[in-house]
Amino acid sequence: MKKTITMLLFLITLFTCTVNAGISESFKKVLSIMNIPTTNSLGYEINEEIYNKYNLIVYGAPQNVIKNQRWKDTENGKWINETTGRRGEYRVLGYSLSGTVVNNELFPDDYNSGKSPEEWDYIVIEDALSSWNNTEKYQTVEQYEYMLNQKLSRNGVTYNLTAKQIGLDKARLESYATWKTSGSIFTLKYGSDGILWGATFNIPPMAGDARLEAKLDFINSTEYTMTKDTNVLEIPITYGAEVYNLTDYAKPEHIKNLSTEIEVEYAIFDKINGEKTTKISKDNKIIINKLDYPMSDMIEIKVKNTSILETCFFAEAPLVDIKEETLVIKFNDDDNEDKFIKVPDIERNNNDEEIMPPVITSIKLYRNSNNTKVPLYIARKTNINFICAGQVLIVEAKIRNNPTSVKFYIEGNSSIQTLDDLTKRFIYEEPKSRNEKLLYSSLDLLKKSYKLPLSMKNNGGGTYSIQYVIPYGTKQTLNSWNTLRNINNNAFDIKKSDLFTRIQSPYKIKIRASNEGGTTTESISLDVFERWDTIYNRDISEFVK
Repeated sequence: MKKTITMLLFLITLFTCTVNAGISESFKKVLSIMNIPTTNSLGYEINEEIYNKYNLIVYGAPQNVIKNQRWKDTENGKWINETTGRRGEYRVLGYSLSGTVVNNELFPDDYNSGKSPEEWDYIVIEDALSSWNNTEKYQTVEQYEYMLNQKLSRNGVTYNLTAKQIGLDKARLESYATWKTSGSIFTLKYGSDGILWGATFNIPPMAGDARLEAKLDFINSTEYTMTKDTNVLEIPITYGAEVYNLTDYAKPEHIKNLSTEIEVEYAIFDKINGEKTTKISKDNKIIINKLDYPMSDMIEIKVKNTSILETCFFAEAPLVDIKEETLVIKFNDDDNEDKFIKVPDIERNNNDEEIMPPVITSIKLYRNSNNTKVPLYIARKTNINFICAGQVLIVEAKIRNNPTSVKFYIEGNSSIQTLDDLTKRFIYEEPKSRNEKLLYSSLDLLKKSYKLPLSMKNNGGGTYSIQYVIPYGTKQTLNSWNTLRNINNNAFDIKKSDLFTRIQSPYKIKIRASNEGGTTTESISLDVFERWDTIYNRDISEFVK
């Protein structure tokens, strides 16, 4: 079974105004590795919604802009007026990294002289030339030349006009074009009535069609059968990544890093990378030992390739592609008929047979990321799994001796078992309003999910699982930026050495398995860090393993 996954699990970020911006899981990953600040000089955060709509790096939102902000109704506008319900465009989309406004090239003109932009009488703008001369913003000569000479567009119409033709002292550069990101320039002109009018032009991406493809190929097959005489199976595999659709301006030399990370059953199997290349590839073998699966007739093994392309451009979001396959291994013993004899017509007297109590052989914790199991991080200072409030926890247990009942508990502060308003809003109400797939099909089911103990799902083969949303109001067990900031009353004076130190005892995830032979209970510790929608722009790599 083969599928390509686009990472689209949304992370909710609350702006200081009444503006909500959705940060997807893939963009969160992008922000952690891209060479661009996540906040600008005014304190606004990158707006992913605008990035997706306009291919522009913009901080804040149109609603954050007070001075000179305007609205116009347009039939195919990308925004909806909350008061009138009509579509339209804002004049200003937000702010640049330096804090200047980013104008919207789709905002309809106030004045139409009947002349083409190629004939307009542009005037000098005070800070226009300095916007081009800030060479720290450029990563390559090709990028600079591209923005100078690329034909400009407005409202979807491309003109035989470039920034160089307008004049660099008359075309203020507001955002920089990269492989996948548009640039923009702002101009001023006088109308026939002597009134000064502004106009924004778009510079298309340098390689808008550039595409990254993760490679994951099983040379022989994804389905195998091991006979009774075979204990070890070697499965050949080829994996890597390749970049397609480059242009004269987007070259292999611009590729800072092309990497592939292979996971086998959610554990890292291998990593490869390359610089200034459009293709990486490696051959390897996955080893299956039958003795590791003594109770199984068949196993399914997930193999995932996460490929990432980073360019040298300052404002370029990395390209991410994920490919996943499932290996199916059947264990075929010739003596099966002797080992498993069905006698449906004979009543067996089990009264004299001892029924053994269940044995819980393992408990593993994961995080649900777009319906994909992701291993939890482990804090270096505590050596314990931790999760962030608001994330979806997956608990898996392997149990022998046929339990008839498997229950899931959590012990610790009651906040981890309490459905709060924020969790209800983010998990149910807002996804429902956007017609997204819901984790719980009804609010009643969401409420019931917090009435512990809960029965775990029998997945077959002695494996049981359950999903549980950690409430946003769950009390932290580890110190974070937020807790230390509140202690010090200073967001800029935080001792990094105090991060991930203990606040209170970890929570206990408990599994209780029962059958006629008795009951067995096992537990595993779990720490809770701060809310996950508050740390997406934090680098925690040095604190985890």
